Amino acid sequence: MDTYKLEEVKSLIEKNLLSPEVLKNILKSSTRRIENYNDEEALKILKYLSINDMIPTETKDEINKYLSEYNTYHIDEVERDNELSKNKNNKVVVIYVIIILLIIAVIVTLLRSR
Repeated sequence: MDTYKLEEVKSLIEKNLLSPEVLKNILKSSTRRIENYNDEEALKILKYLSINDMIPTETKDEINKYLSEYNTYHIDEVERDNELSKNKNNKVVVIYVIIILLIIAVIVTLLRSR
């Protein structure tokens, strides 16, 4: 499967060389790159294809549906990562508080034993 660049896709469309077979390969390649590598170039290609007049409406609808699902998944993933980050920060604060309390307890115990 080929790996397309945005400029190559634009060139194919401008030169009217975008056959259904080539379009299918571009779509497969781009979606694979997004799913495997979260590739920004592939996202740009799909966004470009979704607004280009040379692309059939049915294909544009499929691309828009895919991009919508990707965006929803990506937003959920970012929110989940933020939540995990907050939980880690809270755990670190609790550990620091416990350590400080233990240090204070040790100091108080040493001072009382004198």
